[in-house]
Order: sequence, then C-alpha cells, then structure tokens
Amino acid sequence: TCSMDEFKILRELELSETMGTAHDLLFLRSRIYKLLIDFFCKVLSLEKANSAQGLIHYEQVMQAEKLVMSNLKQLQKVEWIAKQVNLSISSLMRQFQLVFGKGIQEYYICRKMEAAKSLLLKQKHAIKEIAQMLGYKQPSAFIEMFTKHHGYCPGMIKEWKAEV
Repeated sequence: TCSMDEFKILRELELSETMGTAHDLLFLRSRIYKLLIDFFCKVLSLEKANSAQGLIHYEQVMQAEKLVMSNLKQLQKVEWIAKQVNLSISSLMRQFQLVFGKGIQEYYICRKMEAAKSLLLKQKHAIKEIAQMLGYKQPSAFIEMFTKHHGYCPGMIKEWKAEV
C-alpha cells in the first residue's frame, strides 16, 4: 500500500512525458530517489507506517476509474461503482479525489470533453453525431459543455482543421 505522498510521486512520474532537459532529468531522479528512500525506511522500520487514513487503495481507485470510463454516454451511479470496487461511497469519493485531483463527476466530464475534442480532431464526424455518441440528446447541450470546458466552441476546431 502506498502513502499519499508516494502515490503523488508515482503519479507525477507516470504523467511526465519524455524528458529532455537537464532540469527535467534532475526532477525525475529526485522523485525516484525519494521513493527509494521511503521504501528503505519502511523496510528497515526507521519510519512508522502511515495511518490508515493516509493510505490509498490504488487498485480499487483504478478499477473505479475504468468503470467511470467504460461508458462515456452516461456516468454510472457512484453507489454502484463503490459497490463494484468494495469501498464505501465516501471512501471512494475521497480516494478518487486524492488520486485524480478531481471528483468523479468532474473527472468524467473532463475525460468526456477530451474524447470529444479528439473525435473532432481525428475524425470527420459532424458535431451532432459526436454529441449523440457521447450521450447528449441535444447538440446545443454538448456545444455548451464543450465551450465551457475548453473555452472555445467545437465548430472552431473544424475551422482550424480547414485552414491547415
């Protein structure tokens, strides 16, 4: 089981892209050294184990994230997700927030809007079709959410693609 600090370091390393500058390499090394020091301190019992509140149930949260992302048309009920991953609703919400820095609903919407952007950039679907693929009954609701999330309307992507 990872502590919150250890998980945050692992997440930083996971999210970091290929590093090229000396500064980036130093950052990566420092994070890896920190993890190694923490590991050896635990092994040698130099540090008391973190309290149960400070532990993250990483596998269960990752399983919950897969369930959230399994259907971009509609978010599963949090109660159902919690039951599937064997966590209480409050634990799931707290742990999810710790891992992803966002609540389940906010995370779902962000990922849904990123998927929408990707569809607009990579495929030749109409905005109405993408709205339907993502579970919106009205394209206007999709356009409003997309604009709120990205700061520009989906039609602008089509314009940018036409210019290139």
